Amino acid sequence: MREIQKTYCEDFEIRSFENDFKQNLRLTTLFQFFQEVAGRHVAETSIGYEALKGAGCFWVLVRIKVKVHRMPKWRETIRLTTWAKKIDKMFAYRECEATNETGLLASISSEWMLMGQESRKPLRLETLPIAFPICDRESLSESLNKLRPFGELNHQSRIKAHYSDIDMYSHVNNTKYIEWALDSIEFQVFKDREIDYLQVNFIAEVSPDDDIHISRYDGEDGHYFFEGYNETKDIKAFQLELKMR
Repeated sequence: MREIQKTYCEDFEIRSFENDFKQNLRLTTLFQFFQEVAGRHVAETSIGYEALKGAGCFWVLVRIKVKVHRMPKWRETIRLTTWAKKIDKMFAYRECEATNETGLLASISSEWMLMGQESRKPLRLETLPIAFPICDRESLSESLNKLRPFGELNHQSRIKAHYSDIDMYSHVNNTKYIEWALDSIEFQVFKDREIDYLQVNFIAEVSPDDDIHISRYDGEDGHYFFEGYNETKDIKAFQLELKMR
């Protein structure tokens, strides 16, 4: 097993199907890039996907926030650099930055939890059989706190979790929650504005065929709050805050 580096970098060339109508990289694709580099950073250790699968557990993204400085466009190449910031009891904290020759494009902070495959309950990280190297560096300075509702209820919709929403852990992939929220906003908003930042707090997993009720609350000046409620399981599924500029 090779030595674990404190940081991991990977380059991505933005392809046409990863863009939106402005030829900007889709925010959900940026999230997918981040998950890929996070997974590859730990891939050759005892806390990577294969090793944890054998131990009957897996990593779950609990909270994530991305600040967009400039969304790159079609055919640009961007570099994602990620590192582990700290491990504290139940949570592992991971940071990431997206850059290219023009400078800093996006800053990402995230919190992760280890979950039992069968029990679907969180595990204490002291049980990890490895001391993962910590990098004393922050991408975003603010903490990922609980999200508090604000604004006026302005849109409601219901979505069923289908085949295309489900990932290799047999639950809805976290990028789908972002798609569900963004798709509830009027198209004209995206013509007039750009995404400033977005934070998602994942509260409970969503399984295939679950029915999700999504409420959108509109604040001032492009500020939105979303809440997803799992009607099948009678439990809150996620909360999301979005700011457009």
